[in-house]
Parts: sequence; structure tokens; C-alpha cells
Amino acid sequence: DTSYPKFNFVAKKLHKRLQQLGGTAIAELGLADDQHALGVEGALQPWLQQTLSAVLKLHPLPQGQLAMPPTTLLPSKFCITKTDTQPQVEVWADLSAGTPPTRGQPYLAPLLSNKRMTPESHFQDVRHVVLDIRHHPMQYSPGDVAYLQPVNQSQDVDFLLDWLSMDGNTTVAVTPRDVRSSVPVRLQQRAVTLRSLLTHDLDIRGQPKRYFFELLGHFAASEHEVERLREFLTPEGQDELIDYCYRMKRTCLEVLTDFPSTKGQIQLDYLLDMFGSLKPRAFSIASNPEVHEGRLELCIAIVNYKTRMAVPRTGVLTSWLASLPSTSCEVSIPLWIQNGTFKVPNDNIPLICVGPGTGVAPFRSILMGRSPRTELPDVLVFGNRNKDADYLFGSEWEQRQAKGLRVLTAFSRDQDHKVYVQHVIAEHASMLWELLSQGAVILLAGNANQMPKQVREAFVEVVKMGDNVSLREADIYITHMEKTGRYQVETWS
Repeated sequence: DTSYPKFNFVAKKLHKRLQQLGGTAIAELGLADDQHALGVEGALQPWLQQTLSAVLKLHPLPQGQLAMPPTTLLPSKFCITKTDTQPQVEVWADLSAGTPPTRGQPYLAPLLSNKRMTPESHFQDVRHVVLDIRHHPMQYSPGDVAYLQPVNQSQDVDFLLDWLSMDGNTTVAVTPRDVRSSVPVRLQQRAVTLRSLLTHDLDIRGQPKRYFFELLGHFAASEHEVERLREFLTPEGQDELIDYCYRMKRTCLEVLTDFPSTKGQIQLDYLLDMFGSLKPRAFSIASNPEVHEGRLELCIAIVNYKTRMAVPRTGVLTSWLASLPSTSCEVSIPLWIQNGTFKVPNDNIPLICVGPGTGVAPFRSILMGRSPRTELPDVLVFGNRNKDADYLFGSEWEQRQAKGLRVLTAFSRDQDHKVYVQHVIAEHASMLWELLSQGAVILLAGNANQMPKQVREAFVEVVKMGDNVSLREADIYITHMEKTGRYQVETWS
């Protein structure tokens, strides 16, 4: 993702090292980029063609042997077979006491609270979600990440079952065709109903990948539809594919309705190949294990936006959350925990935490557990649109400020000119330099677009002014902080 400072860093480093060792590239280095309109596919497909052409020149096919035509339907990665075995009733296996939850065996955490933090009139719905972990205490540290496994909505599952012309009560078993294909853990050595498979395991609401269109072209009964689907896969058809699918954010289900001759034609074995696995969603934990004992708290922005499509685009997990009541209900959410990337120093070392929007979540976890100080205080730099609408955990920060935390805010729409976190950093350059010169650690969390780059540039200016050095020397100072763990970034796109 080119919005990240170290775009494809490992691949570039490995490529360079192989050249240093005397290796000769048979094709150019391919660097996929999630920012491309086609996602990873935008760079992958041209690179594959170039690489395969180079390999064929080095190792031509034996005389008389021809390459497989691109219209050939390849075997599916998995066999999805109907079975008379009794289906597993429980979605997830029981987690025994003392066993840490994992993706294959998550903990079903009861939902205690699901309150909206922003006014109903505000464009962005942000939820403060509280989960009960008293009955299965989980070890986590400030800065760690919770993974939540979503489920598909029943109306979407009903639509797909109808489109497939299949009975949701049919029991199926999923097995790989070869050892290189790994079956989702929940489906290993267990039978499930087809409805359960579509509800919990397949990303039916996701954006279709290139292979989705390729497979759909094999199943379409209409010659016109086959022609259009295959056109999407050609270099000449890329712009049309971008405009039709990716710019509009069409989902797999919406694409199906545009190709009606595929109804009742899709083979059961190809469901996992077409839709892919339903991935967990990662959220920085917003609670502190000592302050919020027995609870795990999250700060989640509900995904809901418009494109030229008539129906708003929504997230699978967040649309489900938004549909749940705000108070305790008989709903449990599958979750597990993984270590975050932040390495939090001890309380003697001051922190400068920069967390615009929901990027503030990990800093609630981190700062609530630290001993407050008046000398060399911790600093929180928070930004959002309006103080009255989206000052997330604002009352808690005000209380904490009275105990020594320094809170700097940037509300971009509360005045005539827009103010962002980088402007607030520049405004308090002298105070921030004093902390940096005393060994302060910078932690930055939030959206990966332009914000991390702009914040870094602001801190380079802080060093330049505070240490009275050149811009280049200030940049070297920040680079050294990054290498030594004094400047840490955790962002997402």
C-alpha cells in the first residue's frame, strides 16, 4: 500500500539482496499496491504475463505441446460435497477454561454495551462497544489488538441460496484438493449446513476479485454475458471493470444480479474459490486490563457511505453491530487477541500520543494505566471534526488532564479555517521539543492516507526549530527515532 511509508519494504530489500549475491532477475520486480483501482490485481496480472513470457523463453514447452487455453475451467481448490453426516450445531467449538482464544477457536464474548458516541445528526456513527470477558479472563497488554469474526446477514444468505438454487439445510463437508490449499479452521473435519457455510465462512458481501469474473464467465449460460465477463479480463477491458465494479464498490451479490444467466448454474465446489473466506476485523483495544477489569472495550466507526449505487455501502461487521441494541442483549461476538505493534516504555519516559479519530483507541488503553506526572507529562494529540460531535472519550481526557495529562486538540470544522493534528503539533513545537530532548517516545495511530506523512513532517519541523538544525539534520534525527523505537506508527487503510 503506497500510503504506508515503507511500501513493499521487505520485497524491495530481498530483491536488492539477491542482486548483490549475483542473482539476475528474469523479470522486473512487481510491486502490488492496494491503492490501485484494481487493488493487488492491478500490478499482479501484468507481472504474471511478463514473468510467464520470460520463463517460456528460457524453458520452451516440448515440441507439439500447447499452452492451456485461457478459457479452460481449472479444478476448484476445494471439494464441497454433500454428506449424510449430522451437521455441527455449534458454530464454534467450546473454549475450555484457561485456553487462550485463537482464530480457530475464538471466545464468544457477551455484548454488554453498544452505545453510539456521536449524535444521531452527525454523519459518522462511532460505537463504544463493551464486551464481557469475566468468565474467560484474557491476558492482554495496552496497545494489543482484538480480532472480531463477523457474520453475514440472513437476507444476504437467503438471496444467495435462492441464486444457487440450493437448500440451506443441505449438509456439506469441505476438503482440499491438494495439501497446498488450507481449509478454514472452523470447517476442518466437521460437517456444516450450507446456510452455516454462507453465514460464517464466505465473504459473500465482499468486492469480487478478478477470478470471480473468470469463474462467472464459465457458469454464464448467455453468450452475451460470457463475452462481457471475458472482456473484463483483457487489458483493454480494465478501465470498464474499474468503472463498473471497483469505483462503484459493487459487491459479489450485486454483480450476480447483472448476469442473470448464472442463476442456478454455479457449481457447489467453486463457492470458496469465488467468494473467498470471510476475514476477521482487527480493532485496537480501547480498555486497560487493570482499570477496566473483566471488560474488553472497543471504539468502532460504522462503515456507511454512498457511491453512485442506489444502496449505501456498508461493512459486514459494523452494519451488524449497528443493528444491535445499545444495552446488554443475548448476543456474543467471536473474538481473540493478538499483540499490537506498539512497544510502550515504562512510566518514567514521557509519551507523545497522536491519535486522530478512532486512532485514539489504543491510547485510552495505554494512558489510562500510566502514572500521571506534572513534570515531563504525557501528551495526547487528538483530532476530529467537531468538539461537540466527535470528541471521542472527551470527558475522560478532561478528567485525566486535571491529573497531569496534557491534551492538545484539533477540531477541523469548528472554525473558518481547517485545523488538523499536524497544525497543533507545530503550534506547540517548543513544549514538544522539550519532551523529545528528554527522551520522549512518539506513538502515532490512525488512518494511513496522508496523515502519517504530514505528522512526521510536523515533527521534523519541531526538531529543526527546537534543536536549531537544518531540515536534513532534523529528518535524520526523526529517522534515528524510528530505528530505535522512539517513533512508532500503527496505521490502517
